[in-house]
Amino acid sequence: MALTKIREGTLKELVDSSLGFDYDDEVRETVTTVAELAFRCLQPSKDDRP
Repeated sequence: MALTKIREGTLKELVDSSLGFDYDDEVRETVTTVAELAFRCLQPSKDDRP
């Protein structure tokens, strides 16, 4: 589910609204960076993981 949300660009559906993802650019950038790293870590091929 989380991987699908990241791929589809609907990450905000996974984030607690009290964090301010919708209106705080710093929160949005931080959450997006962490999600992208998590996505890379979960790749099937070890060569695609950090």
